[in-house]
Amino acid sequence: MDFNFTEEQEMLRKLSGEIFQAEMTSPRLKQIEGQDRWFDEALWKKLA
Repeated sequence: MDFNFTEEQEMLRKLSGEIFQAEMTSPRLKQIEGQDRWFDEALWKKLA
């Protein structure tokens, strides 16, 4: 079996990494940790 990413999967992996690195700063992560939800609702809306 080949478990390597396809070209499309690799592009998605890189893009998602760039987005989360830009959006999920330490202060933002600390803010999210103090909420009832385990995810950043604003970021999910932005990604949709």
